Amino acid sequence: MARARWSPRRRKVVGYTALCLVVLGVSSGIIFVREFQPARPVVPGDHVEGLTDALARSLPSDAPRTPFLDVTAASGVDFEHFGAARSRVLPEDVGSGCALEDLDGDGDLD
Repeated sequence: MARARWSPRRRKVVGYTALCLVVLGVSSGIIFVREFQPARPVVPGDHVEGLTDALARSLPSDAPRTPFLDVTAASGVDFEHFGAARSRVLPEDVGSGCALEDLDGDGDLD
């Protein structure tokens, strides 16, 4: 039985489809390798390009100073923030955080 031959148009469509799949596979591989390679751990005190500069800005001399008082032990909070290797997972990236709320309804954040 004779094998049916593909038309030139069909060969061209199959060829371009195969080429697109190869290009898509190679570009996906490159993106995967770049995005999911292990990140270098950030050591406290290291200069982080852009972030450190933005946080190092100075306040005007007449800006009000806010005193902070550590009341964790007196309030019964028992939390120890531990360091972890920096990764692309949010809990390690974000840190401990802070929450403010007007609990007594006087218009000031408590």
